[in-house]
Order: sequence, then C-alpha cells, then structure tokens
Amino acid sequence: MNNVIISGKIASDLEVKTTNKGLAYLKFRLLTKKTSSEQNNLFDSIPCVAWGKIVDKFKEVSKNDYLIISGKISSNDYKTKDGRQINAAEIVVIDIEKINTSDDNSSIKNTGAI
Repeated sequence: MNNVIISGKIASDLEVKTTNKGLAYLKFRLLTKKTSSEQNNLFDSIPCVAWGKIVDKFKEVSKNDYLIISGKISSNDYKTKDGRQINAAEIVVIDIEKINTSDDNSSIKNTGAI
C-alpha cells in the first residue's frame, strides 16, 4: 500500500501549468520541520505534484499556507544528458486540507477540508 499523509508549509508561489494534452498540473515544495532536537529550526523540502481536478483546490491556498496532504509516493529513474543516473521521488497529491497554525508552529487548528 502506498499512502502518505504529511503536513507542512508551501515553500513558494504556486503556478498552475498545462501539459501539451491540456492536463493541468502544479509542482511545489512542502517544508516540513525535522523532528530531531539536534536539528531545531531545520526543514525538509519535499517535492509534490498535483494533477487534474485536484489542482482546483489549490486556488484557496498560497505560499506560506500550512497544509495536510494525502497522497502517494512516486519515483522516477532517468539519465541526465551527461549520463548520470538520477532517482527522484515526489508526493503525488490526492487531497489537501488547509490548516491554521501559529508562527512558531506550536499549535495547529483545523479549519476544515478545502
């Protein structure tokens, strides 16, 4: 089973793009706080992608908003032009929920699903 639930802050402005076949998609990074006490105030930057109708839900959110994302992990292997083998993983978004949080990330209040 490939299920992911993750929360974090949208790291950049959101820009919806369209494939050559007309399918809307949105790529972004979600910042998630590291849990180790030795890494206080450090974040992981998790690549995410949303496809099709789920992209419409992102009209209600913007950079620096906090989300809970449910999705699945997708990995892609490819070679660069110079022959290096790359393995890239990202979260494919299935659903999102916007949350309110204080600036210090100490308390989270649910505002309901978008």
